[in-house]
This record gives sequence, structure tokens and C-alpha cells, in this order.
Amino acid sequence: LDPQSDGDAESVGTKVELPFGLRIEAQLQNSDERKKNMAGAEEEPFIKFDLETTRLQPFGRFIATLPYVLPLCDALFLVPANEVGLDWFPYLWVARFVAALPYASVILFFVCSIASQQMSLPFALRYNLRQAILLDITAISFQLLFSFAGGFVNAEAVKDLELVGGAVFYAILLAVTYSQACNLMGILPKGIPVISSTADNMSGPRF
Repeated sequence: LDPQSDGDAESVGTKVELPFGLRIEAQLQNSDERKKNMAGAEEEPFIKFDLETTRLQPFGRFIATLPYVLPLCDALFLVPANEVGLDWFPYLWVARFVAALPYASVILFFVCSIASQQMSLPFALRYNLRQAILLDITAISFQLLFSFAGGFVNAEAVKDLELVGGAVFYAILLAVTYSQACNLMGILPKGIPVISSTADNMSGPRF
């Protein structure tokens, strides 16, 4: 067999005249490619943060935080008023004021529902409206569950229900705070388990 020409693929050793020389060379090249792929995989971060921007101007970012007063209005009913202990949190003042108005939370729920279906609004606004609605549905569901269970349990179990209600309230408060902080920084709040992915699927096209 003729030896390899200088224009052939680059080899690690000298030119080989044996029939399986090309096979050895090919294996060496594949090994190099494998090392490059492994090196590239090691450079990728173990945890990736999906920070999708809202593409909203500062005023639009502020507007995107407003729907989250809705879930707080209904979450306040999960705990006694004197046990909240978060008077320093200004958004709770707004929630308490709205919750004190007759049928305010019901009207706000329908307003948010209708607005979230308007495709003329930016995706970020529709997404936050949907997410606020889903958080509100979560709060209302626990309200109904505790009201139903309260009629069938004793006094000690009622205390346990109050503890669970408090945990749900603080979980919703944490989700609302996270969503507001992300929106004010121009980042889409996509980190709430189950709820964020559901809101994303229900919010229509991104534009």
C-alpha cells in the first residue's frame, strides 16, 4: 500500500503503511474529539438560572407588581389579623385596605382574569396576571378547605388548621415578594413551583 500523503488528516505518529493504519489514526482523532466534548461539558455550570427579562420599562415593571395584591387579600383570611405581625410590610397595608372593601377581591379577580386574556398586552403583564390569579385560587382553595374541615374537627384540630393556614399565608407572601422583586428588576418571576409553569402555558404567545 502507498503511504499517506501530506494532505491527509493530521496524525499523531509517523506515516504507517499497514492496512489498519488509517483505522488507528481515526481512533486517535475520535479520542481527541471526545476529550474536547468532555472538556466542554465540564465547563457548563451545574445549575443554570433561567433569567428571562420582562422587556418592560420601569413604569411597566411597577404595573406588573400590582396584580399580586389579589392573592394577598384572600391569604389574609387564612390567619387571624392580630397574628400577622408584618406591619412593616407596606404591601400588606394595601391588601388589608382592599380586603376591607365590599366585594373588592371578587371584582379584582374578574378584572385580572379579563385583562390576562387581552393579547394586546405585553406577555410579561399577561404572565403576572395569570400567576397572581393562580396564587389567589390557591389561597381561596385553602380557605374553603379549612372552613369545611372546621365543622368536623375538635378544638385541638382547629389549632392545627390555624398553623397550616399560617404556613400557607407565609408561603403566598413569600411568592408575592419574590414576584415583585423580580418584576422590579426586569426579570420574569418563573421560580414558583407548578404555578409559574402553569401561568407560562396559559399566558399565550411571547410578544
